[in-house]
Amino acid sequence: MKTTYRLIIAFCILTLFGCVNKPLRIGNINTMQSFSVNEKVTIPDKVNFISGAGELLAPGLGGAVGGAIGGAIVGVLDAIERDEDVKFTSFLKSNNIDIGNIVYTRFVNHIQQHPLYNSKYKEDGVLTAHLSVLYYSVIQKNIFFKYYRPGLLIKVQFKDRKGKVIAEGRADAGAFNSNIPEETQENFKKNPRLLEDMFSNAADEAIRTLLGSL
Repeated sequence: MKTTYRLIIAFCILTLFGCVNKPLRIGNINTMQSFSVNEKVTIPDKVNFISGAGELLAPGLGGAVGGAIGGAIVGVLDAIERDEDVKFTSFLKSNNIDIGNIVYTRFVNHIQQHPLYNSKYKEDGVLTAHLSVLYYSVIQKNIFFKYYRPGLLIKVQFKDRKGKVIAEGRADAGAFNSNIPEETQENFKKNPRLLEDMFSNAADEAIRTLLGSL
């Protein structure tokens, strides 16, 4: 019964997210209105911290799908029986690792450096970009190795002043992305700034996917 329940949850996650990366498509950049970025980023209450026996599922469900969605599958299945995600969320908060602020800061940084969109970014823009983190994780890639990587699934919506969504997109950067640094749990617990930098790299990867198709 428990196995059947887990498989149902995995199916629901896949149905909900579908194809993870859906880059933004706003149309002709020359006619795009100016926009600001909302500093408040919506994030889930808990991180999914995935290690140990739960990672045995990664070569199957999670590893086959890959990216943040693969982490989502493994994370939800594993979180049924344990509370490491709650403890690790507390670790992030106690060390001032603010995932929402990381995503906001990196998004604005990329916008300001973008050769086309930097001129559209205004504090009092006609549109407002609203960011949300749909999922975030710290995943041990393989039970036989001690190294971990973070994963992020980011969504952005551009809304006008009446709240109408003009454009939206989402992109992930998962624990199987080799461009994201990896580290042992022992090291990033001794130096939490290592983990903060890893999440910054994950945010950069996801945001590049979004902006690459703006």
